[in-house]
Amino acid sequence: MKWFDKEEVKDKERLSDSEIEYLRKPSFSIFGPLNIIARNHWDFFLTAMGLSILSEFVGDEGTMASFALAWIVLGFYAWLLYFEIMNSRRLAWNRNKWGSFKDFQDSENRWTPWGYLMFAIIILTFAGSFIQGFLEV
Repeated sequence: MKWFDKEEVKDKERLSDSEIEYLRKPSFSIFGPLNIIARNHWDFFLTAMGLSILSEFVGDEGTMASFALAWIVLGFYAWLLYFEIMNSRRLAWNRNKWGSFKDFQDSENRWTPWGYLMFAIIILTFAGSFIQGFLEV
């Protein structure tokens, strides 16, 4: 099973069409990065670490290289957030063994508020650092 395949749904034959459609809907999950770790795909985290290290070596903040690198880093994190929102529900279903689809939905409903909270914290952190950058100039 490919972890990144948008069509792959575990135990597809025991699910109804509406349940499969539910799994393909976007959701806010705090476990998106855990899905990546559970599937042993460290390339996302290594890319993030590499970009962070590279940004330390680029030097002055006013250079074109630092500007380009900032956009690359921003694009990477935006893509990672988009990937997590669009695929976390399906990945959570594929990751675990569930007794029934109702158990899965109950679990999703319990964790969704925490996902919204984490998403808000991430957005506020990015907005705060963006505003701080303007205030320092």
